Amino acid sequence: MHPHTAASPPLSLPLSLLLSLILSLSLCGCGGGDYVPQANRAPVAMAGPAQAVAVGTSVKLNGSATDADQDLVGYTWTLSKPAGSAAALLNYHVASPTFNPDLPGVYVATLIVNDGQLDSLPSTVMITVH
Repeated sequence: MHPHTAASPPLSLPLSLLLSLILSLSLCGCGGGDYVPQANRAPVAMAGPAQAVAVGTSVKLNGSATDADQDLVGYTWTLSKPAGSAAALLNYHVASPTFNPDLPGVYVATLIVNDGQLDSLPSTVMITVH
């Protein structure tokens, strides 16, 4: 220390003031705490490729989904079938349900996925049974 300079006492701040100062400086460095979360976006359903099968052949649908927000999605399938058909989807709340077409004709499976907040637009697949 130089003989003509007086020693300065160490700066003493209360802990709460010091933490408040650090937080304020941190928020200033990242935009001041003005973060606005992005609005949830609807997921996208894909019902898979068209299929052609014989009557009585088990059909496995090949659905999938994407969600831009990386949310988990739930699946819901419905099945339109020829008049008189008793065919029904097995496990209609999974990505790849199955059904057994019992009459010739066109079956249309529709997939909608939900991310917990929003439904996707419907996606359809046609199954032609001969």
